[in-house]
Amino acid sequence: MIRRPASRGSLLFILPVLFTVSLLVHRSRFLFGLLLEDGGRDAVFPSELLSPASEREWNETAVIPKIIHQTYKTADNIPEHWRAGQQAVKELHSDWEYKFWTDEDAHSFISVHYPSFLPTYSSYAHPIQRVDALRYFLLYHYGGIYLDLDIAPYRSFASLLQFPAFACLTNPSGISNDILGSVPQHPFYKLVIENLEVYNRNWLSGYITVMYTTGPLFFSAVWIQYLRGLRGDVNAMDRIKVLVPGGIDGDSYGFFKNVQGGSWHGRETEVIFWMGRHWVLVTVFGFGVGFGVTIMCWWVCTMFGKRWGTREVYEKRDRYELWIEDSYDF
Repeated sequence: MIRRPASRGSLLFILPVLFTVSLLVHRSRFLFGLLLEDGGRDAVFPSELLSPASEREWNETAVIPKIIHQTYKTADNIPEHWRAGQQAVKELHSDWEYKFWTDEDAHSFISVHYPSFLPTYSSYAHPIQRVDALRYFLLYHYGGIYLDLDIAPYRSFASLLQFPAFACLTNPSGISNDILGSVPQHPFYKLVIENLEVYNRNWLSGYITVMYTTGPLFFSAVWIQYLRGLRGDVNAMDRIKVLVPGGIDGDSYGFFKNVQGGSWHGRETEVIFWMGRHWVLVTVFGFGVGFGVTIMCWWVCTMFGKRWGTREVYEKRDRYELWIEDSYDF
C-alpha cells in the first residue's frame, strides 16, 4: 500500500510563519518592553523640583555641567516663533555655557571626534535624523542639557543638574528626546550611539524611519535595553531620571512650554496621527487584512503542497508498477 505523504503545504505555510513571527518578536522585544515600563523607579515629579531652594543650593548638588546645546540649519535663519524661547534659554541661564550648532558645525564635530560614524551620519536620508544623532553625541562628549528650539522655558534648569542623566516621559509610552541632560560619557548614551548603526534601516515610511532609527521610538527602545542591562546594586550615577508631566494644561514638567514644533513632519505624519486617533478602527481593519492575507497564503501553500505530494505519489506508483512488471518477467 502506498501512503500519501504528509501535507507539505501545511509545512510550507507554518515554517515561514513561525520564522517570521520569531524574527519580528526578537527584533521588537525592546518595543514590547515599553508596554510594561512606566519609568516609576526613576520618576521625578514637578513638585519635587519646585522647592524654594536657591540657585546656589542647586549648584552644590550639580553633577551635570552647566552647558546648553541647541541646533538649527544656520544661526541667522531661525524661525521667528522660536526666537523668544531661545532668548529665554539664554536669559535664564546667563552664567551657563551656550553652544549653538549649525549643520556645518555638526558635520565638523562628527568628522573630527567620531569619524567612524561619519558614513552613517552622512547616509541619513532625512536631515532630522542627523539632528537626532547629533544630540546624543554632544551629551556623551560634553555633557550638559540639550533642548529643541520649540521648547520655551520659564524657569532655570538648575535643579535638573543634580541628576546624572534625565529625559521626559511621554505619551503613550517611552521617553522623548526633545530635552535631555547628562554627565559626559554616561553609559546610557554610550549604548545609544552604539545602536545608531544597528537601527539604521529604511522602513519605507519617512515618519517611521525617523522615529525608529534616531527619534523617540529608537531612543525609548534603547532605554528599555539599558534598563534590562542594569543588574543588582546599580551605581546611582548610572541611573536615568524620568521627568513626569505635571498635568497642567499647556505646561510641561514644571519647566517649559512647547511652542510650534514638528518642522520635519510631512503629509504622511497627518495620516499616522489620524490612525492614532482612530486606533480601534485601524486595529480591526489591520486584523481583518492580516487574517485575509494569512488565509490566502495558507491556501496557496496547501494547493502547492497537494500538487507536489500528488506528483510524488504518482512517481512512487509508477516505480511500484515497474517493479511488479519486472517481477512477472522474472
